[in-house]
Amino acid sequence: MGLRTCSDAGFISKLFFWWVNDLLFLGYKRELTTNDLSNQLRKSDSSKHLGYKLFDLWDEETTKGKKPSLFRAIRKQFGFDYAFIGLLPFFEECGIKIIQPILLGVVIQKLEAQTPPYLEAGIIILASILNVFTTHWFYFCVQNVGMRIRIATSCLIYRKCLRQLCSPEGRLLNLLSSDVQRFDQSSVYLHYLWIGPTNIILVFYILYYYFGIASLLGLGILLIFTCLQGFFGIMFSILRSRTADCTDRRMDFMVNMLKKMKQIKMLGLEDFYGKKCRELRRQEVGVIGTTAYFRTFNLSFFYTSVKILFLITIWWYNSLDTSAVFVMLSFYQNLRGLMTNSFPNGVLQFAEARVAINRIQTYLLEPEQEPLGGTNEKLTEISVNMKNVHLKCRRDPLNLNIMNGEIVSIIGSVGTGKTTLLQGILGEVKTGESVISVFGRIAYVPQTPWIYPASMKDNIVLNAHFDPNWYEQVLHAAALTDYGHVSLGNLSGGMRARISLARAAYSRADIYLFDDPFAALDSRTKRHVIQKLIQELLVGKIRIICGGDGRMGRVVALDKIDREFRRRQSMAVQDPSSTDREEIVKKVVEEEEVIGKGTVRWGTYFEYFHTGSGPIGIIILLLLSIFAQISFSGSDYYLRIWDKTGDTATGIRTYGVMVIVIVILSLLRCLFFFYVCLNSSVKLHDQIFSKVSRAHQEFLVMYGKILNRFGKDMCLIDETLPSTFLNAFSVLLNVTGTVVVISIVQPLLLPPAAVLSLVFYFLRRFYIRTSIALRRIEGIVRTPLYTLISSTGSGLSTIRSFKAEEKFLSEFTERLDTHSSSWYINLATSRWFGIWLDWISVLYTIIVIATFLVTVSTGSDVGLVISSVLALSGTFQIGARQSAEVENQMVAVERVLEYSKVPVENFDEGESDVLVSAPIEFIDVSIMYNDFLVLKNINLKINRGEKIALLGRTGSGKTTLLKTLYRLADYSGEIQFNGLESKKIKLKKLRSSLSIIPQDPYLFKGTIRNNLDPHGELTDNDICRVFNRFGGFFQGLDSFVEEDGKNLSQGQRQILSLVRVILKKNEILVLDEPTANLDWRTDQLIREALDEFCSKCTVITVAHRIWTIAHYDRAFLIQDGGLQEIPVPQVEDADSVPEELQDIVA
Repeated sequence: MGLRTCSDAGFISKLFFWWVNDLLFLGYKRELTTNDLSNQLRKSDSSKHLGYKLFDLWDEETTKGKKPSLFRAIRKQFGFDYAFIGLLPFFEECGIKIIQPILLGVVIQKLEAQTPPYLEAGIIILASILNVFTTHWFYFCVQNVGMRIRIATSCLIYRKCLRQLCSPEGRLLNLLSSDVQRFDQSSVYLHYLWIGPTNIILVFYILYYYFGIASLLGLGILLIFTCLQGFFGIMFSILRSRTADCTDRRMDFMVNMLKKMKQIKMLGLEDFYGKKCRELRRQEVGVIGTTAYFRTFNLSFFYTSVKILFLITIWWYNSLDTSAVFVMLSFYQNLRGLMTNSFPNGVLQFAEARVAINRIQTYLLEPEQEPLGGTNEKLTEISVNMKNVHLKCRRDPLNLNIMNGEIVSIIGSVGTGKTTLLQGILGEVKTGESVISVFGRIAYVPQTPWIYPASMKDNIVLNAHFDPNWYEQVLHAAALTDYGHVSLGNLSGGMRARISLARAAYSRADIYLFDDPFAALDSRTKRHVIQKLIQELLVGKIRIICGGDGRMGRVVALDKIDREFRRRQSMAVQDPSSTDREEIVKKVVEEEEVIGKGTVRWGTYFEYFHTGSGPIGIIILLLLSIFAQISFSGSDYYLRIWDKTGDTATGIRTYGVMVIVIVILSLLRCLFFFYVCLNSSVKLHDQIFSKVSRAHQEFLVMYGKILNRFGKDMCLIDETLPSTFLNAFSVLLNVTGTVVVISIVQPLLLPPAAVLSLVFYFLRRFYIRTSIALRRIEGIVRTPLYTLISSTGSGLSTIRSFKAEEKFLSEFTERLDTHSSSWYINLATSRWFGIWLDWISVLYTIIVIATFLVTVSTGSDVGLVISSVLALSGTFQIGARQSAEVENQMVAVERVLEYSKVPVENFDEGESDVLVSAPIEFIDVSIMYNDFLVLKNINLKINRGEKIALLGRTGSGKTTLLKTLYRLADYSGEIQFNGLESKKIKLKKLRSSLSIIPQDPYLFKGTIRNNLDPHGELTDNDICRVFNRFGGFFQGLDSFVEEDGKNLSQGQRQILSLVRVILKKNEILVLDEPTANLDWRTDQLIREALDEFCSKCTVITVAHRIWTIAHYDRAFLIQDGGLQEIPVPQVEDADSVPEELQDIVA
């Protein structure tokens, strides 16, 4: 039997939130899991229901003549519900909280006259009971509306991502993790923007009856405070916008860095990236710090405003009438919460919500991808027609008609626009006056294969109907075996390419676009794929193939490329899927995050504050807080003494001094608290960045989880946790001080206070276990969302070409519903806790009032105690829930601290600190993945200046063997450099001694000069001496390079990587298929450059082409986990290619 849900509950169960009892008891008995929350979300709150309704409203906005407004669309969908909920706080603030202070004055007068005020006391108690329901149902309903707005806008943002021409992943993550979160927060306080002024008019009308013109002075001071809060709100809006922009840049940086950590480690760029991250973080923290200082003054006004208002009013009135004074004090306490907390928060949250809506609306209005020319619907005649297509390498425009069944090979040198042409067919780039008409369904295989975290079957089938027979045919044609889930970090380039090819073939499209699809395949696999997949499985289809050194069908040259090319005539085909040894062991897709257990440890709190200030800072903070509370509570108690002495002048002077002390201590406490929290946030970020950037490669595969820490968790620690923690701590001290004052005035109230405190302790203990488990689950279920968002951003062209937008939107809504379910139940359990806490306060109020009804007391005692306990009833549950919320938010600190302790590579481990050199010797080197021996007993000696080639099938372990040189893969045996064991060499020095061009060339955002010389160590002459050899491919050293070189072709990126390697001038050079994406002529140019600049280097090359390695000294074949030396094949003599190599190299 499943847990009860809100939909199953009756009226009384919903009213008291009893329907969550089952979940709370289950959470107290054992740790909750995501499965326990699977059915908690109501259908009316589902992502599809809310998202698709907002889709229609937004589409209506964009098709109307006037300027589109996201706010207007949200108002149409949620406006009525939100407005109706506002009646609850209006009844509370302008009804209940007006009646109670007035009746308090009547109670004091009757007790002084020794007349029992039974009716008035009963009404006060009844009002307190009504207040319990209005408060918690308002918060639950309004937060539910905020959640629904967040869900709907999240779906709208993700749909836009699927349509946008270019969607930076960091910005997208920030919109979906930070900006939409503002709707959850801002929904709570916006109603107080109109309730606050209404309440002020009523309160000061009543106070005028008691104090006359003196009340107007208090009103003036309150209005000044309100104006200051408005100013703070404007500043918060400006600073929030700046913070969001800074966070966008930082998250963009983190996404791109994490995806390329293997290359960054190989290139030794950890320090370079650390410097860039610190600069971005410094800019972000600067804005957050300014915001924190404004929050300091904001909260200081909140804590001290009642005292200042009371002092000024009494000073002007110059009299102390007991009943009137405590009526005024009670009203001011209510106004403090309303006008210096709820109203300013309404201003702040309105400003932040407006910033969020504007940022989201700006994103939604950015250009979208549109099909050019024709349509992708299936019509009578399948064709691709291109007219007046202008490419930079051609003088004349390209005109090309491709009919159904044709194979067209588009060739050209690096940078001639082959990829751009395919993007134009897809409609991903604008082609100006060019006309490209496409009739038929398209399947696209990108130059860099796109794989998303799912099973191999899901990656291949994508959004098509699953046909097991067709699936098996496609697997055979693509030389694949379905091994289940795929791990993004461990797949070889060949495996990625074949999955991408299989996806295209499975789609049964009409038009197939292949962007250099065979570069990562060995010759045997390549021939198999060409024959079985391209020529047989896709026969009768349009097949447009860009790049590669083989040509099929009609050939279209984009430039005067050298027509010489070599192709082996032998097309012997064997099933190559049987020897993918390395792929068999790579089956994990997304490891589930481990859910923490129990409450947050006290050590986590200590570590958080110790990180920010150290032990002395913690002591100073505690002392400031305690002395501030003593002065605050002391000023309340002094009213009793003042009333008994009756000396107005002395009382005002003494009370004035106490208020000044309160203001100073409150300001210092808030200032120091925010300083400690901000300092802790900065250091925690630096710690986890330092750990993550030096973590082992296996850990970095889980970048969705890492982004969760750097995104939502750091956002909570930066912006939300400090205010929540300070509020909770202040309320805790205030409640303690109030109970102490009440107990001093009436000692009979101490025992019930102690008993109720014990009840509160056990109630909180019961609730907090479930609450923290829910928050941990909420943090964990965000990770699949982030992973999907990041994967989507990098595969937009592929997703759109396969018409898989609806599939991914559906998957997004499912994951969002899982997250929303945990959020919804968290709201409900929070209200359950709040209602029980308020019942404790109501019970204490009843005890207090009953005590004064049966005992003889002065008017000042009655007024002080009852006004305090009425203020306590709301404050107590707010503080208790805030304390629980602090513990919930400390889960973010716990999660960040968890990553600050991950095992890292020790750069300083080892004895030697000198550059390594050849000879290089592998002695019995073996590598194991998941208990499977991938490479076994490798023995190889490479002499100084020797050039050796590593050959082998896709997935045979060539790249894995290279990883061992960089100590990126664990191995047994020994690797020696010039007689020195690799593990005895300091890791940083080892990697800096090796130069590599990896399979996937990596470039970062900046100029070409920055990319060639990241550390700024070379002169322009040094760079130009090498760069000018390839200058024809680029516009100059100061040309801008986008992140990951997205504005350059794959070949151009490879050339820049090569130039960077040459400039490094290391003795050992590692080339991992460096010319796989280049035409023959450019390949020859690169080989000539290597011969000129690296003639004395020791070179280790992984290659698939004979001409790349024909002049090498030795060649080795990796097969079945072993290594054997073979003769170096020669281009001039086809018979020189050994039999075992004929199916591997071209």
